[in-house]
Amino acid sequence: MKKWIVLAAGIACACQLAACGTPAGDASSSSPSDLGETGTAAGAAQEKEQESALQAEEDAARIAAYRTALEGMYYDHVYPDGAECDYRGGEPEGEFAVYDIDNDGRRELIVHYEGASTAGKTADIYDYSDQEDALYREFSAYPLLTFYDNGMIRALWSHNQGVAGENFWPYDLYRYDAETDSYQIAGMVDAWDCNFARNSQGETFPEDVDADGDGMVYYVMTGENYDYGSPIDGPAYEQWLDSCIGGAQEVEVPFTALTEETIAALL
Repeated sequence: MKKWIVLAAGIACACQLAACGTPAGDASSSSPSDLGETGTAAGAAQEKEQESALQAEEDAARIAAYRTALEGMYYDHVYPDGAECDYRGGEPEGEFAVYDIDNDGRRELIVHYEGASTAGKTADIYDYSDQEDALYREFSAYPLLTFYDNGMIRALWSHNQGVAGENFWPYDLYRYDAETDSYQIAGMVDAWDCNFARNSQGETFPEDVDADGDGMVYYVMTGENYDYGSPIDGPAYEQWLDSCIGGAQEVEVPFTALTEETIAALL
């Protein structure tokens, strides 16, 4: 709200300048059209300057909040929401980046906290609310991620203890939702390699589903629960994946190690 009040004041001021025109001594040298163009240009320049100042102020507050969050994780082993990190002791391990990963025009804080047991390692994306002067979490998963420039994230599972075999690692696929400014699950994917003759329920490999004969079938679960009742063959899986990722390119996020020096140097 404060931002818009300030901008409105700047616009009003610009309009007043345009209406007043130039000092009396210069009136004979300018036409009404010249005065209007000059006033409009001056108003636009002033508005742009005010917007830039507000943006710089918000960016400074954002970076300060990100630095505080990183210090909390590094020194106190707590996440921004106050929850304790699964800290194993010694030098905290991890990396971070300040990068606009969801293409909303604001830089997010992306943190991989790895100074923990395997199950306790996390990858989180935080954004900053200038109205609340606080961070909020957009995304959290195990830190084996692939980012795409269309807002998708592929997050590998921490373990592969099923029947997917060595050639496929199960994963979750997330889609960025601009309305909620968060990532929503698009699907959970697992597979069955025919080298595992039976699954944990004692069922045999579904050869009738494996129409292409490559010895792999897939489970694409788009609901809220794990559902292994409807395996699909490779072409159907690829078609679903293409509908989500399509021609999107992978994004190389510029991560840096989580250290005292890099936190202090954050800009």
